[in-house]
Amino acid sequence: MNHTGTVTLNTERLTLRKFNHKDAKDVFQNYFNDERVTTNILRKPHESIEATQKLLNDYISSYQQDDVYHWAIEYDGAVIGEITATGHYANSFKLGACIGYNYWNRGFVTEAMREVIHFLFEKVGANRIFSSNGVHNPASGRIQEKCGMLYEGLMRDYILYNDEYYDVTQYAILKRDYCKST
Repeated sequence: MNHTGTVTLNTERLTLRKFNHKDAKDVFQNYFNDERVTTNILRKPHESIEATQKLLNDYISSYQQDDVYHWAIEYDGAVIGEITATGHYANSFKLGACIGYNYWNRGFVTEAMREVIHFLFEKVGANRIFSSNGVHNPASGRIQEKCGMLYEGLMRDYILYNDEYYDVTQYAILKRDYCKST
């Protein structure tokens, strides 16, 4: 593995970059105070910008490790979402993403995820990339399929949130499959 840490990536419409303290207002206003967004990632909405600032402090301190990948998704000068890649055993990574409600259904997460998948396979040396989503959020599964991931299965009662269990679907792509498609 050639861990580089979170480096800036650019797509046709987006800049994927490290978070900074100035992002708190965008993060709070664009997605973390919106229950429509946080419900899909099984988090409670932030009630104040201070909660968002605290979370950003954690994100920013994690950049000291070169195996941490956490990007702000920036569009037209504003942070509209985020995408993470967490390393797992056997050169694999788990992807996760969220985006503000006003930016849903515009292809932004697909565009960001494709770029991160390319980066992880081509620059970092990943062998497997996977992502999961609650069955209550099938749009996330469609994004994963658009990024070349294959459905691997259903994990029943996999997440406990607010005293309720949630089923989760999982998708993955292997480097050999990615290389065939490029």
